[in-house]
Amino acid sequence: MAREVEVQTRNTLKHLLEQLPLRQQEVIHLRFYHNFPYEQIAELMGMNYQSVLNLMQRALKALRKAYAARPDRP
Repeated sequence: MAREVEVQTRNTLKHLLEQLPLRQQEVIHLRFYHNFPYEQIAELMGMNYQSVLNLMQRALKALRKAYAARPDRP
């Protein structure tokens, strides 16, 4: 049962991630899937450090909001 919940949560997050703008998806993937530090993300994306932090903050805020508002929420 716990494994099913984990898989469902992972699929939900994947779907919600796909709804974000591409730049926000990119910053999430680089940080959490590839474990890059913010400095390296800024360099790869051609942005300054503070812009990467701002983009990440907006992406996480959008994900939290979408996750809380999903219709299949228990």
